[in-house]
Amino acid sequence: MSSYSDVIPTSTSLLLLCSYRSKVCTNLRAIKIDGTLHNLCELHRRKANDTQQRLHKRRRDERARRRRAEAITKTLSRKTDPSTQVLVDIEPIAYDSSSLSARTDELSQTDLEILNVLLFDAQPQSTHLLGVVVSDTCAGVTL
Repeated sequence: MSSYSDVIPTSTSLLLLCSYRSKVCTNLRAIKIDGTLHNLCELHRRKANDTQQRLHKRRRDERARRRRAEAITKTLSRKTDPSTQVLVDIEPIAYDSSSLSARTDELSQTDLEILNVLLFDAQPQSTHLLGVVVSDTCAGVTL
């Protein structure tokens, strides 16, 4: 027959039980390296540690994501900010228009045909031009 003290837990035995808050856990508290007791049993300690590690990882990932977004925003704002733009001083190229106005001669018929062949991929009209174009493209081989 069980005694009265076996049925009702004593305050000393309650101190040895896991202090898990969500439900009553009848496991004994885990023992630390120095011999003192943890508040939780080994099962709930592992569960709490895993949960805490997931939380820390999520916060680290959020911080890293936020830093990357801030870096991208900072880079984009630097590119669009006119005060940070590098201004290149472009000097005009000297151009003497008097030398061109003195030249009034027009292009010859051969020059026009060469331009027509080169620019519009047209067939040459004269046979002597055909030899020049083919020899240039075929490295000296004439037809």
